[in-house]
Amino acid sequence: MLLSSFSAGHEVSILALLTVAAIYPIALGTMVLYRRGDGFRFIHKSDGKSEPGRAIQVDESYELETACRSIADESGLTPRELDVLVVLAKGRSAKHIADELCIAENTAWVHIKSIYAKTGAHGKQGLIDLVEEARASTVR
Repeated sequence: MLLSSFSAGHEVSILALLTVAAIYPIALGTMVLYRRGDGFRFIHKSDGKSEPGRAIQVDESYELETACRSIADESGLTPRELDVLVVLAKGRSAKHIADELCIAENTAWVHIKSIYAKTGAHGKQGLIDLVEEARASTVR
């Protein structure tokens, strides 16, 4: 009823209004994703072949968290050490980790040292390399 009263004096059909109302959010969402620059990736099957025409949005932070979770499972990290690992893998400092996770900086250092010991990484760059290797093996 509202649409018919709106379109009555403007020579616009209800179908045209409904079409615009349906397409506008889709177009807007596509523009937002495109402008973010995340891009689209193909889904790859276990046999190494991708499915053409079927692309999904892959969030970079999801890939990072998945790789960190894999390392945490293999190394026996605690849930809080996993939280620290995710932030540390982004190259952040202990101060930044403490601020982001609302913990003391000394507590962040304790977790960082424990992560290094459990994973066998020697320093932040070694840990980042370990996460990148895990990330590459999970995103095929």
